[in-house]
Amino acid sequence: MITDLTPYREDLEGLDLTESQKLDLVNALWAIAENIIDLELGLNHLTLNTNEPNNDLDSVEANANLKRYKSIA
Repeated sequence: MITDLTPYREDLEGLDLTESQKLDLVNALWAIAENIIDLELGLNHLTLNTNEPNNDLDSVEANANLKRYKSIA
């Protein structure tokens, strides 16, 4: 969660929003970006956050994509 708007001030200065609304906007856009990346990598938070082993093909592929993403991030 983003709490500091400093890096985004220049992009937000033309908007007629309160500081709270600007923070909400930046966090919403951040969440959208994270979800797009997760979808592209085949990550599913519902299956990745469980403690039960899941060996179906989708989760094996998602885990491989997650390892590849972490190696380049």
